[in-house]
Amino acid sequence: MSPSSERLVESLAHNLQPVRPLPPLRRMALLVLALGGVAAGAGVAYLGANPHLVEAARRYPAFLAIWVGLLVVAVGGVVAALAGAVPGREPEARAAFGVTALGAAIAVGLGGILAFSGPEAGVPAAPAAASGLCASMAALLALPAAAVVLGFVLRGAPGRPLASLAAAATGAMALGSFANHMHCVQFDAAHLLMGHALAPLAGVVLLAMPAWFVLRRLADPPAPE
Repeated sequence: MSPSSERLVESLAHNLQPVRPLPPLRRMALLVLALGGVAAGAGVAYLGANPHLVEAARRYPAFLAIWVGLLVVAVGGVVAALAGAVPGREPEARAAFGVTALGAAIAVGLGGILAFSGPEAGVPAAPAAASGLCASMAALLALPAAAVVLGFVLRGAPGRPLASLAAAATGAMALGSFANHMHCVQFDAAHLLMGHALAPLAGVVLLAMPAWFVLRRLADPPAPE
């Protein structure tokens, strides 16, 4: 090896940074879901749970379908984001994306059909601002879980970065919306869809896109002047 090549190798080795191993996926998934549960408990403790929650789940089929669907989206989105950030875990990520799609079909598809054909269709319309208020509350309750799962994706090496970030944001927002669902007392069809079932999509805009910008900046830092 020539002296110039040796100097090049030495300089490259000198600039290497130690790689910190990622925490186990199962531990991270449990942590994120636990944070979602704590945020849900805090939200319900502060806002108060719907005193007729069990009755509402029995009386309004769309309410129950959306609630179940949001939980499935939350679990699927979180696992998809975590697995997608670890090279070699693509099969688990694909399976979790499938679970997320199933949850969305339950919440939006089945929930929408039931909402506009069941007893919810006859419920007086909620105020126009109520959907925005519920979506905002879902985002607030989602922040602790979102911070952890988005941080994991940014630290990892996702093969499809935007998809992983979108799954992370959607899963976290679904956790927040699931928690808000226990508090809300509005049951009309449009509100259940706009303020609850579709709220996780807002996570893509509010959380995933800013994180995508950060990830691109980290991956392609500006050239030194």
